[in-house]
Amino acid sequence: MGFRPEEERSATTLEHHLEGEVSVNQVRQLLENCGKQCNLVVILDEFERLENDASVKKLLADTIKTLADFVVPVTIVFVGVGESLSQLIQEHQSLTRHLVEVPVPRLQVNERCDIIDDRLLELGMTIDESAKKTIVHLSKGLPFYVHLLGRFSVIAALERDSSHIDSSDMLEGFRQAMAHAKQGLQNVYYTATLTNQTKSQYRQCLAACALAATDPYGYFTASHVLEPMRTIMKNECKVSSFNDKLVDFCDARRAEILQRSGKERSWRYRFRDPLMGPFVLLASLEEQIITVEMISE
Repeated sequence: MGFRPEEERSATTLEHHLEGEVSVNQVRQLLENCGKQCNLVVILDEFERLENDASVKKLLADTIKTLADFVVPVTIVFVGVGESLSQLIQEHQSLTRHLVEVPVPRLQVNERCDIIDDRLLELGMTIDESAKKTIVHLSKGLPFYVHLLGRFSVIAALERDSSHIDSSDMLEGFRQAMAHAKQGLQNVYYTATLTNQTKSQYRQCLAACALAATDPYGYFTASHVLEPMRTIMKNECKVSSFNDKLVDFCDARRAEILQRSGKERSWRYRFRDPLMGPFVLLASLEEQIITVEMISE
């Protein structure tokens, strides 16, 4: 019987091995050396945030091509939000032959319900169906919000010594989720809705955008915003009454909270940050712009 020696592990920052102005070949050589010593995986998260930095995207594209040409033993994982791989890469479309696209769609309603049911079963807790339905719809298919809202709803119930989550626990959970939301989301929402005019309706319009029906990629049109806007404003408003606000939300002065695609008279919009839609709903609930019933419809 023999014993294997304990594995030695160490952490290092690769940038310390690069000097001066970094070139594509320097990166290749560094990754090649590392790849010979381990199964090297490099993950580039939130890749879509580079969409306005063409120079960086070109360097990355050149790097991928070089790594492929020299058969460097490394796996590069790009994680981002986009309609397709081509939209994310943009430069050197020929690179797609070196890449494998793995679409990750938003969770279906039954999958979101399963997350809540499974966790509560482990905890020995239950939840009102109406509260679960609201959490499921507000999350917009994002597991981050299912977990976040579920967690704070559980805590709210436990703080009143109950193993059952009702609507009051859910609402308290929403308030706590708002308080613990990312500062970046809060800043963008504040900038997008800031106005000195009490009748500007920017907050109402943004809430209607968050309530609007979307396609699988999160896009909606002005006509999709119409019915939620009418419900919020309690009148028969027309698209022309808020269409300019949709355009404003795509401007830097409104923090570019929305992005648009298409052409004149057929624009499609979506929240630039996928996490923003549910956040807007939470903020709108807190500001009493919308009701829980509007989310669950």
